[in-house]
Amino acid sequence: MKTLEVTTTSAKFEITDAPNVTLSGMKLYFDIGLPKNHILMTTGVAMVPKFTEIDVNVGSKAGTIVTATVIGVGKQTKEVSLLDSEGKAFC
Repeated sequence: MKTLEVTTTSAKFEITDAPNVTLSGMKLYFDIGLPKNHILMTTGVAMVPKFTEIDVNVGSKAGTIVTATVIGVGKQTKEVSLLDSEGKAFC
């Protein structure tokens, strides 16, 4: 986790290395006690995947490598598919 901003009333963090789409078991300590909505940190936070980029510039006659950049998908996330406009997997 990377700290982006801290003010007298809020703190903003960037999750940089999540194992999957649900964050749980996080430990975040404040010198003045628990923050409002602290229950989110103990029960877990679900990240919603957001597709941001696709690159198909690498390939050969044997096939093309499709690289999709998706924010909110962790390294251990399973069953991830790229779908066409009809909802059918194409990879």
